[in-house]
Amino acid sequence: MKVKNRPGRGRARLLSIVLSVFLLLTLLPAAGMRVNAEGELTVSIHGTTAETKYEGYRLLTSITGADGAVTYSLNDKYKDIVLQAATDASGNTVATLEQLLTFLNTHSGSGNSTALEDAKIRLFADKVYAGVKDMGEDHTFQGGDNSLDLDQTGYWLLGQKTGTDITTSILLPLTRATAEINVKQSTPEVHKKVMENSNTATYQDAADYSVGENVPFMITGTISDQIKNFSSYTYKFTDIIPKGFDLDADSIAVQIEKVQPNEYAKGINAKDKDKVTLNAGTDYKTNTATKEDGTTTLTVDVTGLLKLVQNPDSGVAPGDTVVVTYNAKLNQNAVIGSQGNVNTVKLTYSNNPYSGDTHETTERNAKVYTYALSILKTGRDGNSLSGAEFTLLKKTGEEYTEIAKLGPNVSTTSNGFVGELSLEADGEVPNARFNFNGLDAASYKIIESKVPDGYKKADDIEFTIATNFENQNSSDAALASLNVSSVKPEAQEFKIATDGDGAYTGLITTTIHNSSDSELILPRTGGYGVFILIGGVAVFAIGVFMLIRRRSQNAE
Repeated sequence: MKVKNRPGRGRARLLSIVLSVFLLLTLLPAAGMRVNAEGELTVSIHGTTAETKYEGYRLLTSITGADGAVTYSLNDKYKDIVLQAATDASGNTVATLEQLLTFLNTHSGSGNSTALEDAKIRLFADKVYAGVKDMGEDHTFQGGDNSLDLDQTGYWLLGQKTGTDITTSILLPLTRATAEINVKQSTPEVHKKVMENSNTATYQDAADYSVGENVPFMITGTISDQIKNFSSYTYKFTDIIPKGFDLDADSIAVQIEKVQPNEYAKGINAKDKDKVTLNAGTDYKTNTATKEDGTTTLTVDVTGLLKLVQNPDSGVAPGDTVVVTYNAKLNQNAVIGSQGNVNTVKLTYSNNPYSGDTHETTERNAKVYTYALSILKTGRDGNSLSGAEFTLLKKTGEEYTEIAKLGPNVSTTSNGFVGELSLEADGEVPNARFNFNGLDAASYKIIESKVPDGYKKADDIEFTIATNFENQNSSDAALASLNVSSVKPEAQEFKIATDGDGAYTGLITTTIHNSSDSELILPRTGGYGVFILIGGVAVFAIGVFMLIRRRSQNAE
C-alpha cells in the first residue's frame, strides 16, 4: 500500500479519521444495566479484529441514580477542549453542558448503524482528538469484547490507532446498557471478472476463448460506507491488459449497481432498474496507454463519485458497487496453455478525509485461456505426407462454421483466428504438420479439403475440447482439466500435452492417415515377374507329364 505524505499537512494528518465511524447509542437513560461477573460494563466492537486497538477518552462523566436516571458532567480534564470544539464545529457559542448536549443530540443519529456523516459532528470529533491526543488515553479498547469499570461510565471518544494516526473515530455513551459497536466497512473491495463463454453468460474469474473473439470483462469496486465523511474523494481503477488482447475503447461503460450480500454485480446483464449509468467526462474519465512490451494500461477515474453519493436523487449510495465493463479481442499474441492470459486490476481510493492520503487495494485478476491443435498428416507406412489441405470448422448451435483452411497453397482464417503450416520437424517432410492456434472449449470438425495425389480422402473427424476450472470467484482461479471427448470416428486418437510439472501446455495433437489402393494388393516391384515365372514352370511341367504318359502308352 502507498501512503502519500504531503508537506505542511502534519496537523491535518494528526487529525485524520480514515473510517470516521459514529455510534451514538443514546444520550438518554436505557432500561437496565448489564454487567459481567466482575461488576464491569461490557463493550463489544464488531467488524474488526482483536489486534485492532482503540484509544479511549472519557469526555463526559456520568452517574446513574437508583431509579435509572443518568446525569452527565463535563470531565474537567477535557472541558475546555470539548466546549471549544463544539463551538468551532457548530458556529455558535457552546459554553455549558446543556448547550453541548443540545449540539450532540442535534447532529448525531441514534442506534449503532450510522457513520459520522454529519459534517459538524465529524468536525467536532476531529477537533476534540486534536486537543486530547497528547494527554494520554483513559482506557485502551480492542476489537471484540471489552470490560470497563463502572466508575468509568460516561460519554467517550474512541480512536482506532494505526501507526501515528487515528484512523477510526467513534463517539458513544457508555452508561447503562452493554454497548454494541458495528464498525462500518471503509476499505473498498475490488474484483476483476471475465464472462464465461457459454450459454450461461455469467462472470467468472477464469474462462477460455478462441483467438479473434471479443472477450467481455468486468471490474467491480464497492463504495466505502464512510465516503460521506470526505470533502473530496479519489476512486480510480488501474487495469493492466496483456498484449494478447486488443482493447475496444468504445466499449468502455461505467455504472453503479446495488449488489446483494454474497453476490456479484451483473455487469452487462444488469437490468435498468438495478443500475445507474454514469456519464463519461462528467462522472468518470478514462485513459489508455500501450507500453513497448505490448501491455495496455487502462485507467478509469470515477471523479464524480462523491457528488453522486451526496445527491439524494442520483440513486447512488454508500455500499453500492461501481462496475466497469469493456470488450477486448483475443489476438495472435495470446499465450497458449495453463499460464493463461492474466488481466489485473487495482483500485486507488481515499482513506483519510483530512490529509488527502490514498491507499491501493491488492491486485485482483481474471484469466483467459486458449489452446492449440496440431495435426500430423501421414501416408504410406506411416510416414509424414505433404500435399494435403485441411479445413477446421467450429460448431455454433447445430451448425458448423469454417474458421480456418490450411494447405501448401492456401491459408485462410476468419475473425483473426491463427493457423499455420509449421516447418518440418525431425523426420517429417515439409507441409505435413498443420497448427491451429487459439481454440477454446467447443465442438469442432476437421475436413480434408484437398487429398494428396494417389491417396484416398480421410474421414471427417468430429471432436469436442472440454475444460474445467477450479477456485472460481477467487484470485486462485485456474485451468483444472483439459481433454478431448465425443470423437468421431472413435478410433481417432488425440493427445493432451503437459510440461515437466504436469501443467497443461495447451497443445492437443492428432495424426490423420491417408490410405491408397496400392496398400490393398501385392507390391508391384517383382510381382508380375514372379507370376510369369510360376506360370511358365507349370506349363512346362504339364508338357513333360503328357509326354511321359504318351510314351508309356506306346510301350504297352
